[in-house]
Amino acid sequence: MAINMQGPWTVSVKAKNADWPQRFVILNAATGNGAHNGAPGTAVFVTGTAWSIQVQHNPGGGFVNSDEQIKFPTVSAGQHRFDIQSNDGGNDQDFDDLVLTCSTPQTQNDFIVYGSVSHYSAGCVFNPCFRRPWVIDYRPAFELAVKNPAIRALVERLYPTRLVLPVIPPAGPGPGPEPFRPLVLDPEGGIPAKQSIAVRLQDTHIESPAKGVEPQSVRTVASSRMVDAASQPVTEMASARQQAGSSGRVDLARQIDKLYRRCLSGALPGVVLRFLEYDRTGAELAGGVYTGAGPRETLGVCTTDRNGNYVFRFQRTLSQFFDDADVDTPAGGDEVVHSAPDVIVQVLDPMSPGGVRWESAPYWNVPLRKRINICVPGLSPAAACQGQNAIQKIGSIGIGAPVSPAPVGLPVPTARVGFGNTLNAEGRITTTNSQGPIVQCAAWTGRLDLFACFVDLPVRRYTIRYHRPGDPGWSFYTETLRHDKVANVANPAYAGDIVGPSSAFTVDPEGLPAGAHPSYENIELDADWVLSQRTRKAQIDTGQLVPGAGVLQLWIEGYDAAGVRLAEDAVTLFVDNRLPHMDIASVSMTNGMGGTQSGGDCALFTLPSPNAPLHVRWRAEDDEGSLGAYELTVRRGNAGNIGISGSGGPLSGAYVHGGAQPCTLFHGTGDQPSADADGYVETDVSPAGGGWLPVGVPFCTFSVQVGASTRVTDGYHGGAGYGPVQYLLGIQA
Repeated sequence: MAINMQGPWTVSVKAKNADWPQRFVILNAATGNGAHNGAPGTAVFVTGTAWSIQVQHNPGGGFVNSDEQIKFPTVSAGQHRFDIQSNDGGNDQDFDDLVLTCSTPQTQNDFIVYGSVSHYSAGCVFNPCFRRPWVIDYRPAFELAVKNPAIRALVERLYPTRLVLPVIPPAGPGPGPEPFRPLVLDPEGGIPAKQSIAVRLQDTHIESPAKGVEPQSVRTVASSRMVDAASQPVTEMASARQQAGSSGRVDLARQIDKLYRRCLSGALPGVVLRFLEYDRTGAELAGGVYTGAGPRETLGVCTTDRNGNYVFRFQRTLSQFFDDADVDTPAGGDEVVHSAPDVIVQVLDPMSPGGVRWESAPYWNVPLRKRINICVPGLSPAAACQGQNAIQKIGSIGIGAPVSPAPVGLPVPTARVGFGNTLNAEGRITTTNSQGPIVQCAAWTGRLDLFACFVDLPVRRYTIRYHRPGDPGWSFYTETLRHDKVANVANPAYAGDIVGPSSAFTVDPEGLPAGAHPSYENIELDADWVLSQRTRKAQIDTGQLVPGAGVLQLWIEGYDAAGVRLAEDAVTLFVDNRLPHMDIASVSMTNGMGGTQSGGDCALFTLPSPNAPLHVRWRAEDDEGSLGAYELTVRRGNAGNIGISGSGGPLSGAYVHGGAQPCTLFHGTGDQPSADADGYVETDVSPAGGGWLPVGVPFCTFSVQVGASTRVTDGYHGGAGYGPVQYLLGIQA
């Protein structure tokens, strides 16, 4: 897979240790394009905003692409340098068959960021690449975090509007939800102060290794340091800030540190990264929390190599520095002071809403050269094909082998077991493999990435068909699938290339005559395409196929270049795209004289006794039995939830796993013996200790709340939280 580059670099051959002829190809550059001999001493000066390098070898039938990997950059003699190593797949696996060195002068305008990109597993609360301030960057982690009282109190103080989770719309035609906007949690409340870079320059004479290129005399960076607005060294400023807030954050830090887990599960090769400069809002500059609402500017795009490593270069012109902050160039001096940019990283995917799969919290005050390791939640790397079955994964959840041989002809529902996961014959999934979300008897929901591969078979095209109970037959799936080509990712208007479907090819599916049926190109072994998710055969929009709930069967068939069917596989999924029913029908209280005080739009209750119960009629119900848990809580004023006790009906309930085959269903309050036909229960709610009102307080506002979670998965995340649904009231003595 090619290596993406930005700006001017000199590319030279450092070493060749291979019998086969070697070369490197420059694509999409302003100058230096074409194939260049892979002999030591070859050097090419390449310019261009965004371009790529591909190493190739010739085993006898023509040049083909080699595998490539990068080494992290170093600085020497006023230049940034890093190596591109390659392996031609010969008798050894050493990445030394052709080694290139890329070099460029270190200037005051050039920023080099580099690092490793890893995925981390579901269940981790905080992004492990951000130690402090703590970062929560995906929805399931947020739902888990706020169950901790100390973290909830911090979120309530910094991000009060985020505590009410927006209801995820039921899956259906149209774009899915936007990426979760990260929360940056610092007990001191703000974000790091804006800093500047003080750069001392020097004249440097650089000999170019490229033939015909004159030696350069350039102003390179002799040294740089970070300073705050008052030119105080940042180390002193950070120390003072840390001392000022240390006493108030120790207890919270200890609790949060306990929630960090060993959750990094591996590198993310071949993912597309987009870098943005983030301009802070006025509130953020004044010390407010990060909101993500500030202006953004795209800096560029790159992809990670086979090890999940990347190198990215961007430039800031003098005018851009003026736009960002004051630029101080002393008269006759050799030191320049300019603003340090704040950088956001996005993982791109043409099949995600808006083309963005995930977005990081900002990396504040980036210096001229910085290592930035990036941790991405949920996303798993492209795995090697395993077993004899084409279907490998749905999202990050491995799909095992069928428990019984497939019958001849049309597929029938069957259970599949493997990789620590069980997909029962009904289509509900139970997982124990930490490479994906941990779920128990969960239904499928939303958009599903279907991963499959055909191992060593010469499959060139494939079709996907689907069937639902009541359908007269199998229908072809025809939703557009896009994927990124390495050479095109830097194009600002690029939205991926279309993989299919196309009816321009003849294929011969089971049970139908051969013809121009809609089929997709099989790109799983084509190195021109970005490595990550090359085995994604479709993104199944379950909301379009099953707007409510029910069984969905998928059938994939692979064909050779002549359209002859070579392979097939099928899977059965139980889909649940319905939202749970959650509401509070009524709240009332006795008046102490045999009567009842009814609630309403402006409910106000007078206490007949300090702990008189609230009579609540409510429900948390899922029609398909996919509920995970539900709870009724009471919040008092601004003090948060208070302890309560209940009688006559439940306060909470949770799914109890009884096995993966068959699954136990959990509907919620409707499973209670006292529930009515619509799943409503009636519970008398009292304060757990003392009365509703604190001593000496004559009145307070209260909120009766219902929240619930469901046992559903899109293959990357397990469960979804809803609520709270609130009933507001006042209580007076």
